Amino acid sequence: AAGKDAAGKIRMDVTADGRASGIAPKDAALGKAMGDSLTLALRGQADTGGTLAVERLTVGTPTANARFAGTLGADTVRGKLGLSAENLRAFAEIAKARLAGAANLEIDLDGSPREKRINAALDGHIAKFATGIAPVDGLFGGKVALGGKVGTEAGSFRFDKLTLTGQNLSTEINGEMRQETAALDVTGTLHELKRVDSRLTGHGTLQAKVTGGL
Repeated sequence: AAGKDAAGKIRMDVTADGRASGIAPKDAALGKAMGDSLTLALRGQADTGGTLAVERLTVGTPTANARFAGTLGADTVRGKLGLSAENLRAFAEIAKARLAGAANLEIDLDGSPREKRINAALDGHIAKFATGIAPVDGLFGGKVALGGKVGTEAGSFRFDKLTLTGQNLSTEINGEMRQETAALDVTGTLHELKRVDSRLTGHGTLQAKVTGGL
């Protein structure tokens, strides 16, 4: 409820609801990706220190939805961000591929914009995934999963067990990239090469180290 917190900051309830309709970008592909309407709903509390405690924030179009619950401020960002699209076919023209599938991504965020530090734990899935590109579809076999952690701080990017997997593909990235230096370990496995090219047999593995700078 509105009032003062233990630090003496004044808290105010924040409620917002919005809707836009008749959206029609000049780019037809972008129009199909966005849809013709947008809705927004926000429930939370703001304090005089510039922090917003979000109980619920949702932004939706006919093709995709975003949701967030947590804390937003210059000093702290912490919470859960979710992104979903029930039918990737809406994005086919803008991606220039015959996309299909239902996608969902959950992100646990923790960091400080003022310190230019953000950490994200990823958990994403695409069901019934397809691109219309035979080798790509052979790699993933209709399933895509994304997991692991990524972070950025003071111009560096960190990867901790960042994985991308499909029915026939497993990849993992660990390490750090800075402006001056990079130290990344990349591993991958193709479980059945014939899924990529029917003329091939067996399986493939990848082990790589990336060094240098950006």
